[in-house]
Amino acid sequence: MASCLQVENLSGGYRSRVILKGISFALRVGEVVAILGPNATGKTTLLKYVSGYLAPWEGKVYLFQQPLHRLPGRYVACRLAVVPQTVVPNFPFTVHQFVLMGRNPHLSGIGREKEEDFRLVREAMETTGIWHLRDRPVTELSGGERQKAYLARALAQEPRVLILDEPTAYLDLSNQKEIMNLIASLARERQIAVMAILHDINLAARYCQRLIFIKEGRVVAEGPPEEVVCPEVIREVYGTEVYIIKHPQIGVPQVLV
Repeated sequence: MASCLQVENLSGGYRSRVILKGISFALRVGEVVAILGPNATGKTTLLKYVSGYLAPWEGKVYLFQQPLHRLPGRYVACRLAVVPQTVVPNFPFTVHQFVLMGRNPHLSGIGREKEEDFRLVREAMETTGIWHLRDRPVTELSGGERQKAYLARALAQEPRVLILDEPTAYLDLSNQKEIMNLIASLARERQIAVMAILHDINLAARYCQRLIFIKEGRVVAEGPPEEVVCPEVIREVYGTEVYIIKHPQIGVPQVLV
């Protein structure tokens, strides 16, 4: 599979504080990769580097073989979308208006949406199952509905790379499963490379082809769930003892504390 985004020996942080230390990995077309690790270990900082918000102190981030931090913002936004941890927007845009913002990188100089933009927005909302909410203020959505609205806005950008920051945070079990099923199907059917910061190892093992465990800004283990979800890795990364069982239906490893 071709690489869409490559991280090579990335180091960086804030001011004089080093957070990331020699991180390397690649995102490939059609796969979902999870970034896992303890709190305050550099996961969100990594997101800022791979999305182009920060420039590496050392190393490189490449988007389609080009140095990410040197690319024009509009070029990046037409190829890479970020879904942040959802917060309630300050202004009561309708859901349709909120998702339509995802088309901004593609608009011409006069900034007026065309029929194609509205078609793509509807498609994104139907894909995420929120078209029926199009006239509702985004401030009135439930947590699961709001997460779908953010995801629909990202899809409206027509990205080839999708970066998600804890997409299942604060969601109940049903919404967690629905969001992860949607993310997995988007990667597979649209051939989008997906990187998701997750805390739930069991969800990651079920839905992601590769897991990357980081601790104190370094990669501790990387590979398919069957190789890296094991007591030794969990002990090294999280400092706790666990039991590993196989999922009774699909056979992937699952963690019992």
